[in-house]
Amino acid sequence: RVSLRRTPDHYVLEDAALCWKVFYTVVDRYRKDHPEWTVIIHEQLSKDYLNGFKKIYGSLGLTWKNSVADKIDFYCGSSNPVIQGSSSHKFRQDSGSLADAWKNSLGKDEIEKIRNITSPVCDLFYRDESWLDLS
Repeated sequence: RVSLRRTPDHYVLEDAALCWKVFYTVVDRYRKDHPEWTVIIHEQLSKDYLNGFKKIYGSLGLTWKNSVADKIDFYCGSSNPVIQGSSSHKFRQDSGSLADAWKNSLGKDEIEKIRNITSPVCDLFYRDESWLDLS
């Protein structure tokens, strides 16, 4: 069991980054052992959710309909707010903006620390461009 240290307002950055690295080392292993599985990067799905969900539907043999697209857009569209913090589990959010919201809440040194801790695993999921122009 992994336990994150917590300050009154947030989790300790280093612990969260290390947990990410552990989890995604396992995800990468599953991805290699099960090429038939669909693995989706959260930020990519959030930013291009209609095309992303359309691909998921196709890979699962489900029928894509305009009503499905409308419902997904209702929950993920840019007209929705970006909510962080204690109410971050709202179901309607601007998913494209939410995917990058963390960049505004951390300093450049913190982002660099995250990248250093999560490397080289993060390089298996994210390109170098993902880290550019942060903070």
